[in-house]
Amino acid sequence: MSAKLNIFITGATGYVGGSVVSRLLKHRQATSFEITALLRSAEKAEKLHTLGIKTVLGSYTDKDLGFLTKACADADVANSDNLPATEAILDGLKIRHEKTGKASILIHTSGSAIIIDDARGLHGGHKVYSDLESEALNTIAESVLHRNVDIPIVEADKAGYVKAYLITLAADLFIIIFDAAISNSPAAGHGTEGYYFAENFEYTGLEVAKTISEKLFELGVASSPEPKAFTQDELDKNFGGDRGQVLGWTPKFGKEEFLTYVKEEVTFYTNDLKA
Repeated sequence: MSAKLNIFITGATGYVGGSVVSRLLKHRQATSFEITALLRSAEKAEKLHTLGIKTVLGSYTDKDLGFLTKACADADVANSDNLPATEAILDGLKIRHEKTGKASILIHTSGSAIIIDDARGLHGGHKVYSDLESEALNTIAESVLHRNVDIPIVEADKAGYVKAYLITLAADLFIIIFDAAISNSPAAGHGTEGYYFAENFEYTGLEVAKTISEKLFELGVASSPEPKAFTQDELDKNFGGDRGQVLGWTPKFGKEEFLTYVKEEVTFYTNDLKA
């Protein structure tokens, strides 16, 4: 009988993490997985136990993060987003590499904030980012959101004790990268070549602002359906998600669904304020 593939996951009961866990449980190789999840609640842990998932109780904010290092010292696959916690996880994966000579797979959920320039309407920009532009992405300053965590992960990949994959939020893409990584697919870049944008369409900040303004006007909250905004050039924000699509990931929703979601969110928060 072959050894189980040990998977350690954080955020297992969250929006994205929960979706990833659900897909792992339905995976064609699920019987060969040994999944362990980090949880803060014993009550939630009991629910995951019924699904055959092991748990570790703790939090990223704990003073002693040794439990993370210990949990990851046995993990083939792991993921995380918090600098002290990430460092503890990397320490554990390094211990595993020293003991076994095997590099663990680390799938890290970063965020599109790494390409936000914080212009706040003061200047426009037309830089279109692609996740295939490794050099440009790897020279983004450490001061930018998420980079303080991304950089140590990429450095660990360079050191050879992990294979790191950094993605923006999308559970389906997460699983596609997971499958490619455990099969050692040469198409699955990692480390400095391991950024994956979950992107499906381009939109401007102006389009979103108009959608919000129109819905607020419809709900009787705003006096005009037109937003007081900067020029479209100032609001254009473009980025591309090419690397994930090379692996076969296909986005399911487009701009129309996104703007519909924006309207639903406006309605939800407006009703919440009126309650």
